[in-house]
Amino acid sequence: MDEDVEVLKQQEEENRKREKEREKMIATETAEEREERLVREEREKRMQDIRAQHKGEVRVESRPRITEADKMNDIKSLYRKLDSKLFLIVKKKNENFWQFPEEDLLDKETLRQGAERALKENCNTETTLETYFVGNGPVTFHSFPFSKNLQTKLNTYGAKTFFLYGYFLNGKVSLSPKVVDFAWVTRNDLKQYLEPAYFEEVIKIVPRDGKHELLSKHMPNYAERKKERTKE
Repeated sequence: MDEDVEVLKQQEEENRKREKEREKMIATETAEEREERLVREEREKRMQDIRAQHKGEVRVESRPRITEADKMNDIKSLYRKLDSKLFLIVKKKNENFWQFPEEDLLDKETLRQGAERALKENCNTETTLETYFVGNGPVTFHSFPFSKNLQTKLNTYGAKTFFLYGYFLNGKVSLSPKVVDFAWVTRNDLKQYLEPAYFEEVIKIVPRDGKHELLSKHMPNYAERKKERTKE
């Protein structure tokens, strides 16, 4: 009995030491290190669940919905606002306003091709971020006039920005030279970031929080198609 108590005391002491070491590490880690740690801790929790299932144990663990990223208001982290959808917005070089990733459409380029290229050119997503665009057509557009000087120079009144839906699948944002900042924000956050006219157009098609549609509904045989692309 005394031996069991002593073992428990030793375990508690070891746990306290590990927790102190963890707190020191958290206090000095960079944003990138914090993101990697959160991913690692989530993976470890999943592995514990899997091991418990194999042993026939039932693990019922209530995990907090408020994360460290929430407490620090880290808008560059996807590990925040777990009950809400998050949307990627960027601030481009020499442009003092927020917007969804966008670029001018090239000749003979479809809207979907342009959207995929815009995301790659804004966020270096070719190697760091895996996404999927739903459909080939826009869900809405935003019209805006050019300045008087530009209207005269181009002999054009203004332009249109077309919007397509895209899903985040895996990875992280890595800024290109074109972009100086990015943020993952909720639908409710958009109003404080976007220009009023721009916001009024896009908010109509930004999905509300609630039950998520199954990604497979929009992405038939995605895993199979990904394997085929890898073979090529």
